[in-house]
Amino acid sequence: MISGASGLNFNIKSDLVANNTATVAEALNCVKEDPESDATLACLRTAPFDDLINVSVNIPIIASWVANDIAWYASPSTVDDASVLASFSTFIVGLSKATLEKFLSFYPVSDFEHEVQPDDIVTAQYYRAARINRDVWFTCPVIDFTWQHAKEGSTNTRLYELNQTRFEPVWKSLGIPHWRVSHHSDIPYILNGHVAGGGDNSPAQQRLASLLSGDAAAFAHTGHPTRSDSRVLRDWPTAYHDSSARDSPKEHPDQMTVYVVGGPHGSGPASISKSNGTGSLARERALEQEKLFQRCEFINAIQEEIGV
Repeated sequence: MISGASGLNFNIKSDLVANNTATVAEALNCVKEDPESDATLACLRTAPFDDLINVSVNIPIIASWVANDIAWYASPSTVDDASVLASFSTFIVGLSKATLEKFLSFYPVSDFEHEVQPDDIVTAQYYRAARINRDVWFTCPVIDFTWQHAKEGSTNTRLYELNQTRFEPVWKSLGIPHWRVSHHSDIPYILNGHVAGGGDNSPAQQRLASLLSGDAAAFAHTGHPTRSDSRVLRDWPTAYHDSSARDSPKEHPDQMTVYVVGGPHGSGPASISKSNGTGSLARERALEQEKLFQRCEFINAIQEEIGV
């Protein structure tokens, strides 16, 4: 659970990345002088991709996104189809007219009308653009990466969506309440820190931070987020059923479990499938409304078009 440089996990387990890298290097007969030498790194860089996957597939993974990730990529003045497309086509070039039209069809504005609040300064088109950007930059790549990892045999891959933020009072004071659960919202929970500048440090928020940071520490130490005697979020299953993922010919998943952290429906696992849209839990029904299977299948299939 690292964002940025590997050295940032010094308060959890400082040798985690180094040890995993050494294990992979040893399995590929790449240890030259010592596991952290330039010669070892050069050998790893020339190793065939399939070989790297085969020896690293059992490294446990937790991958995530937040509910309104990268909300600031969409301008508050987004009011029509053209400005929705402009919110991401400036950064992702080479998309055909047909592909851009498919984006609009996969994200109809009617799906986002319920997002608009009475005191909002933005329209449903803004929330439409924000969701497209979230899925393009974060959610869909995360799902694709973890699915491919599971297909190669990983049995310890987990997902979560953060649906709560401690920055809400800050965004309101700055006149940008529409950012909601924006990028960086996970940091005060993972690090279990105090949010300055008017952030929400209520007992309920501190309790969630204590739980999620406990999961992060347990995962870093044991490879399992709930294997701890400390306070952690419990009942966190793997993202994909082993039988459906292992050696699957499918390029995209048709079922998965996402741990929803915080929000109006509470924390807990939400199991959804492409063929069944009748989740028994409120958080499952809410997650189904994001249409992750259909939208991410489309987004992850256009990687060649955008040169990825």
